[in-house]
Amino acid sequence: MKIVYIEWVDAMTINEGWQPEEELKKWAESNDWKVNQIGFLIEETSEYLLVAGLKNPERRSFSEDRYSSVTKIPKGWIKRLEEIKIPPKKVKRKGKKND
Repeated sequence: MKIVYIEWVDAMTINEGWQPEEELKKWAESNDWKVNQIGFLIEETSEYLLVAGLKNPERRSFSEDRYSSVTKIPKGWIKRLEEIKIPPKKVKRKGKKND
């Protein structure tokens, strides 16, 4: 399973009553809801990424991994996507002395 870093821009709403068109255009040009997210990549399609913030590895009580805090991000909203590589754990061996 890949762990990814994503920079994306979310949709926004303005709830400040009636606004003139020019003011709305200025608002749209000067505001973005930028999101930086790290998560487990569950699925990538041509349309979207499905990313989980939490993963509960397979346990005796589950037949498969479980995920939570899942976000579906449309591909057109994504500005940057990178895989995060985590080096494998070093296993300590018993009885071996450090030099």
